[in-house]
Amino acid sequence: MRPLSIKTKTLALITIIIIMMSIIISQIAIYQINELTKTQTKQYREVEYEEKTLELTHNIEIITNLITQYQKKYADEGKSQVIELIKNIKFGNDGYFWIYNLNGKMIMHPFKPSLDGTDISKTKDSNGKIFFQEMQKVIKDKGEGKVHYFWAKPNSSKTEEKLSYIKLFKPWGWVIGTGMYIDDIESEIAEIKVQNTQQIGSIILKVSIFTLIIVVFSYFVVLFFFDKMVKKPLERFKINFNNFLDFITMVSNKYIPDENTNSDEIGELTLLINETALEIDKKLKDDIRVMGEVVLTADKVEQGIYKCRIHGDSENPMILTLKNTLNKMLNILEKNMLNVKDTLDEYINGDFRNRVIIDESLKEEMLAVMTRVNGLGDALSHSAKTNLSNGQALEKNSYNLTNSMKNLADKANDQAASLEETAAAVEEITSITRSNANNASKMSDLGQTVKLSVSKGQEHAANTALAMEEINEKVSAINEAINIIDQIAFQTNILSLNAAVESATAGEAGKGFAVVAQEVRNLASRSAEAAREIKELVEDANSKAMEGKKISDGMIEDYKELNKHISETIHIIEDVSSASKEQMNGIEQINDAVTKLDSVTQENASEANKIKNISSEVSNMANGLVEDAKDKKFN
Repeated sequence: MRPLSIKTKTLALITIIIIMMSIIISQIAIYQINELTKTQTKQYREVEYEEKTLELTHNIEIITNLITQYQKKYADEGKSQVIELIKNIKFGNDGYFWIYNLNGKMIMHPFKPSLDGTDISKTKDSNGKIFFQEMQKVIKDKGEGKVHYFWAKPNSSKTEEKLSYIKLFKPWGWVIGTGMYIDDIESEIAEIKVQNTQQIGSIILKVSIFTLIIVVFSYFVVLFFFDKMVKKPLERFKINFNNFLDFITMVSNKYIPDENTNSDEIGELTLLINETALEIDKKLKDDIRVMGEVVLTADKVEQGIYKCRIHGDSENPMILTLKNTLNKMLNILEKNMLNVKDTLDEYINGDFRNRVIIDESLKEEMLAVMTRVNGLGDALSHSAKTNLSNGQALEKNSYNLTNSMKNLADKANDQAASLEETAAAVEEITSITRSNANNASKMSDLGQTVKLSVSKGQEHAANTALAMEEINEKVSAINEAINIIDQIAFQTNILSLNAAVESATAGEAGKGFAVVAQEVRNLASRSAEAAREIKELVEDANSKAMEGKKISDGMIEDYKELNKHISETIHIIEDVSSASKEQMNGIEQINDAVTKLDSVTQENASEANKIKNISSEVSNMANGLVEDAKDKKFN
């Protein structure tokens, strides 16, 4: 075999290199296109599913609102009417609604009336899936949601994949469902794949033709332009594509597009990558902007600021839903907080009539807080009402207490004055009684002297006449003393009567004093009686002394008789003296008792005046409490 020339080898080498580069370029393009196709089909499927889900959700809400209106207007009687109405509602090419209950019984199916009234809980689709069980789980967990299964299209026996959305209508126990067939999505995706396959074929063909032209026309041209037209663009594409991969995988947060692009397939791919990267960058920035507002809003809410809202927009439906949900939450939260604040402001200003308006949708802590604020209003209203009632009662009672204490103070002062007068009278009685006791002692001494004189008369009979004269003088003195005792007894009796009258005036406090006054009166009576007896005895002695003067012979016997009577007189005088001392002691005790009673009465009067002042203060406090309670507003 003839060895190949360098030119041939070079051409062969160049040809192989060109062919290999063509294959590599083709494979890279195919890979990128396939990846791009997967991304496009995935995004397209997600977007279409989301749009169909939103459309189904909207349609279900319309039907649910329609049923709610019939239920409120006609109650259970409106069931048949609304069933007929929903049966005739269609949307799109093959959209309709059906109804079944929680027991798995079909209530209405517009295209398969044979199912009406039957149990569909065991019904399977063409793949053997018991989709009713999945529906029941969705209803139990969320009350509404979407379900995938295969079902025949209207007026057709061919089954297609279907996306259905169901929702529970609790008042009637109905589950309302609707759906869309998604075969059009898969058809569109298949069309995209076909187009991408055609594009790949076109790229391969172009690369092959380009390679063939280069090989045929001149390996010199290939050698000259290879570096410039193939290698360098591929390297630039690779760098740009790696940057793109780093950007979409979040390795880098910035994508710099390649502005040096050719008009060939590699350039088109580069432009496509640039456009895709810029679109993704824009969406990411919008999402980041909204999330930044979410973070700032959350920080303000944490500080207690509820007026903030999220204003940024995003094409990402999840971010948009988050924004709308948070704004709605902030609207409700701000409304509730303002409601609570306004109500508490009224409570602070003394108006307890209003209550917080509690929305039926509130649960858990917010419901508990607003309920407790209303409970606080009820408690404050009840407390204000009770304070007013108690204040009025206290005001009335304090007025009565003030009047009572005024009367008590006046009477205590009158009682103290009466006791002062009584004390003065008792002091006077004490002085008179002390004088009586002294006179009784003198009388006793005088009786002893008389007795001694009688003894001397017996011894000195010779001096009988003189002794009799002296006896007459002494008897006269005794008469005078008896008259004094009689007067003292009379005055004592009068004073005891006055003391009895004063003790009756004093009431309970003078009962003991009345007993003592009675005893004093008894002693005075006994003193007067004893004085009369002494007077009679002395007159008798005087008469006998006169007779003794005439009858000297019977003097001794008469003196004995006189001595006997004088001894008796002395004994009576001693009794009178003893009684007077006892009387003086009793009166002194009465005087001490009256003095103590006067002191206690004075203290009672002082305390009564103090209590009167306290009752006046209580009355003022009651008036203040009533005025404060009247300033409060309550139901």
